[in-house]
Parts: sequence; C-alpha cells; structure tokens
Amino acid sequence: MLTYSNDGKQRAVEDRVLKIFCDTNRVCELEDSVVEWYDGKYFQRQHELMDLSFFKPLFDVKEYMCAGVDGLISKIHLIAKEEGTLKCDYIGVPINIKPKR
Repeated sequence: MLTYSNDGKQRAVEDRVLKIFCDTNRVCELEDSVVEWYDGKYFQRQHELMDLSFFKPLFDVKEYMCAGVDGLISKIHLIAKEEGTLKCDYIGVPINIKPKR
C-alpha cells in the first residue's frame, strides 16, 4: 500500500522517501494501485457500465476506462464545454464548472 504525504510533494516508499513531481492530492490510491486500464467498450460485463449521458449537458466524455475482475473500477476523463453546475444523485456531490480564466 502506498502512503501519500499531506504536502503533496513526497511519497513514502518502503524505508525511504521518494520525491515525485506531480500533485499527489489528485492521485487516488485505488487508481494508482490498478495495473491495467482498458477502454470501457471492451469491458466484458457491459451491463455494469454507467450510463454517462447525464454528463452530456456540460461535458464531453473524452475517455471511459475500466479495470477490475470481481467488480468494476472506472475512471472517466471529462472535458468541460460550458460553465454551470451538474447535480446528480448518482455522483452524490454537485460538480461546478467555473468560467475559463
């Protein structure tokens, strides 16, 4: 298991500290532990995939990647196409798209 520091600059690895050059606040430990991701269209249990149409008003879906054997783990790459707020019970929290600066 990987342990991430709170400062977002170092990651503990075994008995040493390794400097990494990314924002670890954006790294999901579950995502980081998955070795192989593949396009959702190749996922064998298609009935388990999420219908992404609720993203369409505010986002373009660039990529829907899947992993997992016993269960489905997904990561979705979205690109905002306009500002607004997406409220969806399926996600559980509102997503706010702010104006481009």
